[in-house]
Amino acid sequence: MSAANQQVQWDGTGITISDSLNAGNKLRLMSGGLFISNDGGVTWKNAVRGDGISADILTAGRINTS
Repeated sequence: MSAANQQVQWDGTGITISDSLNAGNKLRLMSGGLFISNDGGVTWKNAVRGDGISADILTAGRINTS
């Protein structure tokens, strides 16, 4: 990962960070939470809200719940 391979846009929709090497990957930060897209921003999934992390989008080999 390198910060050199990203584009950052700040506008009325929040702060959107795009992967320059994979245009489908985007991350958006706004007051409603942190949203992710893997289709270039056509659809967005809520990843993190003020009340927690969405387990629907987790991809992990191991989760510590303690």
